[in-house]
Amino acid sequence: MKKFNIGIALNHSWFFSKEFGNSLGIVEAEPKTVFNKACEITNNICNGFQKTYAHNEIDLNGLIQLGQESMIFYTDPEIYEYISAIPKMTRSKDYQIFPYIHVQNNAWPEMDDFIDKIKPNFKRALDFKDKAVCVHLNVADKDNTNNILQKTILGLTRPQYIRLIEKYKRIICYENNHHQSYFGYPENIVNLYEKLDKKLIELGKEHLIRYYSFCFDVGHLMSQLFKAKRNIRINFKKFYEIFGDRIQTFHLHTNSGAWDDHIIPLPYKELIKKDPLKYNPQTTDKHTRALWDTLKTWKKVTEHSEKERWFIFELDIPYTPQQAYEIGQKLGESLS
Repeated sequence: MKKFNIGIALNHSWFFSKEFGNSLGIVEAEPKTVFNKACEITNNICNGFQKTYAHNEIDLNGLIQLGQESMIFYTDPEIYEYISAIPKMTRSKDYQIFPYIHVQNNAWPEMDDFIDKIKPNFKRALDFKDKAVCVHLNVADKDNTNNILQKTILGLTRPQYIRLIEKYKRIICYENNHHQSYFGYPENIVNLYEKLDKKLIELGKEHLIRYYSFCFDVGHLMSQLFKAKRNIRINFKKFYEIFGDRIQTFHLHTNSGAWDDHIIPLPYKELIKKDPLKYNPQTTDKHTRALWDTLKTWKKVTEHSEKERWFIFELDIPYTPQQAYEIGQKLGESLS
């Protein structure tokens, strides 16, 4: 049976953009009000998914990703307790909803303070009943001249980190970047995991490979490939064919390639906020179609896999609750 978790990412727009809040019906961006609205939007997406997903056998839950903007809530005992209670509060609803932690963007595996930055998130994941955590890979290095590949492998296999994995047994999904960075190219991601697996086997830790997973941010790769003048549709399909089963988390959104705009993946003409000078309508629509079409390749590659998956819509541009339902439908169609 497939086990999918589907939902949205909370980001700064939910709390600090009146325009974004108005599109979803948020009158006051008080934390509990925002979390309740996020649960509602997550239910919309899951309902849309169920409407079009062609298979009956599925264990479907909702999720709310807590990004780096959520760090302030971890220091507030009342809000922390509220977040921890979300799975219990939604247990009797149509979809049980779980928090999902996205570690702040400055916690890269090769950094000396990586352990200090990521360690608290293991305990939070346990408290939130979150089985997986997302961590960015290095975004600064444009190539491997600084040996970022080897430094990352050493960072992810240092004894202190392995002990955390063994103690908490959380799946850590390392995320591809953009900015023309080394870990923005799919072939470098594949190379990283091949060498990482080899290192874990050498250390006698082959049983931990299942906790070293991948978060595929589709918008990041769109922008990376577009600037490199590489075909997005072809490269997405090839990446899925080679590496598809290692992807356990998806960050879903679209852009025109010029920047990582986090646009809802629907036809440009349906967007609430249109900005043709910032993101080209024709290119954005082309990338959106490629996103949905190539997911069918991923579905085929992972057809017989029983791994749990997380699908997260990371959206910065205003959208409506009805559009949340529609992207759920699109996801259901692509995975059917």
